[in-house]
Amino acid sequence: MQCPKCKHENRDGANFCESCGAKLQLACPKCGSELRPQARFCDNCGTRIGEATPKEFPIPKLEDMQDKFYIPEPLRQRRDMAEQELQGENRLVTALFADISGFTPLSNRHSPERVVSIVNDCFKVIVDTVFKYEGDPNRFIGDNVLAFFGAPMAHENDTERAIMAALEMRDKVRELSLDVSIGINTGMMYFGTIGTREHHEISAYGPNINLAKRLQEYAEPCQIMVGSGTYRLTRRAFDFDVLPSLNLKGFNQTITAYSVQQMKLHPEKLRGIEGLRARMIGREHEFSELKETTDEWLSGHGQMVSIIGEAGIGKSRLVSELKEYLKKYETLELHPSSLILFLKVVVYQLASQSAIGLS
Repeated sequence: MQCPKCKHENRDGANFCESCGAKLQLACPKCGSELRPQARFCDNCGTRIGEATPKEFPIPKLEDMQDKFYIPEPLRQRRDMAEQELQGENRLVTALFADISGFTPLSNRHSPERVVSIVNDCFKVIVDTVFKYEGDPNRFIGDNVLAFFGAPMAHENDTERAIMAALEMRDKVRELSLDVSIGINTGMMYFGTIGTREHHEISAYGPNINLAKRLQEYAEPCQIMVGSGTYRLTRRAFDFDVLPSLNLKGFNQTITAYSVQQMKLHPEKLRGIEGLRARMIGREHEFSELKETTDEWLSGHGQMVSIIGEAGIGKSRLVSELKEYLKKYETLELHPSSLILFLKVVVYQLASQSAIGLS
């Protein structure tokens, strides 16, 4: 019998604790109500005395594990610098909520110690994957992780990074015999310091975060659901199923959401205004060299080209124009893989025999 005061295990039938001298009182193993010595059932909850009850153990909480996650030092320095430069501002941010599921079946198959170890590994996989794509695990709520992509560090493709992280963490969590449901949404959010001088945190706020959370709650295990803001920015890079007319808590109107399936076989970048294409200006000489190289390649002479230049100077536009130029050869009997290989040489800027420098 365990002493209620010092938790010492005493022999069965003892009236006083041999460790601290406290009076030992029989109690219901389920509700804790006091029992008389001859009781065979608890007169409060009806539990049969002597029945084996499931061993309870605490589910590990992410907030207690924050210091155990490894952040590569270069990434830590960049995050710290971004936070120091951050002022309260409205910013385009992608919010990701990930919640583990499948805990109860796992508890029935394994010992409590093994379950705790698996859940700890699951939390680490989620957070490490966010770090891998340079997102920010911002808040831990029970078994739920809130991460931001685009704040405090911003990248050109933060929305794509969020979905790539979601796909990877879903597969890795599944390897641990657990599942994860994920909700993602992109929109303008206030990001900055919130709170008093004594207690404050850096986070994002706004209705777009609420939508990400509701999508996660609606999602089935292993499902990744995104809002329309995320879908618009990534629809050319990933395959989606449309889920129209969802009634989500806190939203007066029905919501159209999208379920992520996989990355497209040939993903495209989403740039500019769809359906609007301006004439290329100032790159006629470089594009002429590309066309000559292409014609040489099509005539049987191997070619390799590297496009070099600062960000935003027009490299992607040249590649886009080259794709349009190649359409006139669609009637030729060229193997599709040949065209793809040539374009990959240009896009990924492999070592070249002939280099086009942009300035």
